[in-house]
Amino acid sequence: MNLRKLFINVLIIVIGLTFIFSAYSKLVDISVFTDTINNYGFKQLGFLAPVIVIIELLLGLQLLLFINVKKVLLISIFTFIFFTGIFSYGYLVKDIESCGCFGNMVSKFLDTPLMLYIKNAILIIISFIAYQKYKVSTNENKVLKIVIIAVITGYALFIAGYTYKPTMIINSPNVEKFLNKSTQEVGLENFYKFSEDSTYIAIIFSYTCPHCLNTIANVNLFKEHAYVDNIIYLPVGGGQAKIDFDNNYKVIGPRIDGASAGISRVSGTYPTILFIKNNSIIFVNEGFISAPLIFFRWNNLKLN
Repeated sequence: MNLRKLFINVLIIVIGLTFIFSAYSKLVDISVFTDTINNYGFKQLGFLAPVIVIIELLLGLQLLLFINVKKVLLISIFTFIFFTGIFSYGYLVKDIESCGCFGNMVSKFLDTPLMLYIKNAILIIISFIAYQKYKVSTNENKVLKIVIIAVITGYALFIAGYTYKPTMIINSPNVEKFLNKSTQEVGLENFYKFSEDSTYIAIIFSYTCPHCLNTIANVNLFKEHAYVDNIIYLPVGGGQAKIDFDNNYKVIGPRIDGASAGISRVSGTYPTILFIKNNSIIFVNEGFISAPLIFFRWNNLKLN
């Protein structure tokens, strides 16, 4: 094997491993990826989460086993371009800064807009180079390779079915549902006793939602800089995700666990952030929230 062919094969393997790692990181808890789709505003498409994961796995396995390489590389180029466009929409329109490409399995430094654009640009370039230079082999024995792919995909489907949870949308939330309603009307008084002369943020979030977790730090700034008197944390979920949250994030107000059923009737979008004054909800923010100074400037909102 000459060096040129070896180099192209290495590029193909790198692309394949990227797809497989992406699929694996979502597969261990597809509900996290479902939350990601919801946060982009595509709540009705959450059911596609396991489908996307299986497609990524199939693309990666075919590249690693050198099956249909030219076709898969061409699909890879369009896939990277498509998901870069989707992230750009989330970043520019929804203030999403974490793409959720690798679930919760990469550091915060690697899960930033800049790093995502750099990563995707590199993947698009090397996919194009590999597509242009790869020479199709005419004596490939595909039977064993197809069997391997079928076995791995079958196991992945089992895991996907085990970790997938349908999107919790009982009453689809919107601004009209909350705005100018009292805390009693929307059921928040079931979880916390609000004081009429105080201002609050109530954040409804999921322990498995990466965008929720990225939002927590900015929400805390609202109390730390005295924009509100208190923050009420209303999480959904538990298990290992809750343990990870306790080990890595801080709350600076009351956190009310164990109210998942009631909370899901209040909101089906995570995170949903309610600004409360005089026991009335005066502003609703769905999805990622920016730091206070930028937030108030964009929304022309005053709490005090």
